[in-house]
Amino acid sequence: TGKSYKDYIDMSSFAKKYLIDEISKNYDSVKYSAFYYKERGEDRLFAGPVWDYDIAYGNANVGEEINDPKGLTKLLMGDRFEDHIFSMLMEKSEFTDEVNRQYEERFAPVLTSLINGGIDEMAEEIAACAAMDDKRYEAYKAENNKRFEESISSLKGFIRERKDFLDGVFSVR
Repeated sequence: TGKSYKDYIDMSSFAKKYLIDEISKNYDSVKYSAFYYKERGEDRLFAGPVWDYDIAYGNANVGEEINDPKGLTKLLMGDRFEDHIFSMLMEKSEFTDEVNRQYEERFAPVLTSLINGGIDEMAEEIAACAAMDDKRYEAYKAENNKRFEESISSLKGFIRERKDFLDGVFSVR
């Protein structure tokens, strides 16, 4: 067609989607739970909305490497990632530049905010709901779920370590 891939995708939305999935180490993101849309009258494809993060943030039952805050999706998913659109995009310098820019300007500050009290604030807001959830699903919780406080602690640790790792990957100054 003589057009570039940049004429077919909204680079910003694809970079954001990649980063959200990479930061969370969302196991489902590579092949299973990805959505894209095209707005009427728009020639480009947009990535999103994001959803399905039950196997993310160190909460996966599919192998220890996916729960490790270190490592990149492309290294963990092997063949599952090779033919994926983000694998192809990560070979394009314009895309990786956009990923680095988005990480530095948008995502690293949000992660810092979460680490510096944001998670605690959100946990406080939903603590009563978590307590009611425990009562309602007592048998299920006992078999499958961590206690709320343990889950919050685990999430905070994962995000802290994940940010430290990704700061080196996405060249934060």
